[in-house]
Amino acid sequence: MSMDDVSISKRLGLPKAEVIVRTAKIPDITAYFDIDPPGHPLPLTAPFDVRNFPHQKNGKDATPRLKWRSDVGDTTKHQVASLTFAYDTYRELASEAKRAEEVSETVASHIWAGVNAHLGTNANSFAELVEQLGVMRFGHRPTVSDTFSGSGQIPFAAAQLGCDVIASDLNPVSCMLTWGAFNVVGASDAQRKTLDDDQAALVERVKADVDALGVETDGEGWRGKVYLYCLEVTCPRLVGRFLCFLL
Repeated sequence: MSMDDVSISKRLGLPKAEVIVRTAKIPDITAYFDIDPPGHPLPLTAPFDVRNFPHQKNGKDATPRLKWRSDVGDTTKHQVASLTFAYDTYRELASEAKRAEEVSETVASHIWAGVNAHLGTNANSFAELVEQLGVMRFGHRPTVSDTFSGSGQIPFAAAQLGCDVIASDLNPVSCMLTWGAFNVVGASDAQRKTLDDDQAALVERVKADVDALGVETDGEGWRGKVYLYCLEVTCPRLVGRFLCFLL
């Protein structure tokens, strides 16, 4: 679910090294960072603020910089960055972070070695993991059947996890929503572009028809944007009439 510290760091984005050492407890910063300029007397143990240790550059005070060492991998960088979370609640972090699906599947790339070692699988995504576990247990990819699918949230999530899905509902509106979840929300980039192009073309055709009728313009360049509809209702029990306005 991308709720571990490394995943949260990926969802937040990697901060600058100077920001990390300001709050993170790091026994030896040279294990992760190079100091610019080399040899500048910065503390080796964080936290500290690099702005408190200026150096002379062109006759003026300048703030030293920290750069990630070239041999430090992406996962290690986020592990170090997550040391700054000691002073934040999960709610604070999650409110600032992107959703996992906004980051891409690499948000969970660091977990698969441990997961595969524990389960005896060879997966690099949740879909691959679900399929492999299904084959190990049932001999085939799992199938999820939702006979009252409603808006399609359950079958959509099951499909995202790699399951085969059967969805149905007695309510035709629910069927439409489920279809939309799979074929619009879950469409590929190419399918989404086709849908967007078709939608734009339909809007232009409708606009052309409305413009031809002249019902939205006054002939002097003004176009209506908001319309007020009035419905008069006579109450059978109370004397009087009521006006309902719909915007």
